[in-house]
Amino acid sequence: MLLLAFYIHSALTGGTFLLTGASFWGLAVTFVGIAVAVEVLYFGVLVSLWGRTVGDVAVGIRVVREEAWDRNLPLGRAVLRAIIWWGPPLLSLLPGPLGVFAVLGEILSLISGLRVAWDVDHQGFHDQLGRALVVRTRDVVVLVPADGGALAHLTRTHVSR
Repeated sequence: MLLLAFYIHSALTGGTFLLTGASFWGLAVTFVGIAVAVEVLYFGVLVSLWGRTVGDVAVGIRVVREEAWDRNLPLGRAVLRAIIWWGPPLLSLLPGPLGVFAVLGEILSLISGLRVAWDVDHQGFHDQLGRALVVRTRDVVVLVPADGGALAHLTRTHVSR
């Protein structure tokens, strides 16, 4: 993605490949812009259209409205919920000592992700912001050793939460 940002930035600045102070910031803004666009499209638009991302399909979960479990989030709420992924790159553009805003954004993202483990409804801050619930769509299949020994003899065990 950095290479793509470099080429886009070069095209916009007349093909210069020299990174000076202003040019470096232009490249950084281009890179962050591409990253934010990709994250908004992936986490916001996919959740709004299909109720899940590719990773959600793989683990058998879906994002639904708090008030209507059979409906996907509207686009605005899905993009707002996705701020956990696209917000920290934007914060990295703010001036501050040692990138303090970027670090704070990443820490907030980490806490929101970990909060899912101890919240009674298993919601992170981003889920509450988008008024969303994550629900299981199918049982998760876990492979465990049949005899408690070698991993060569595996059986399928269904677990549900």
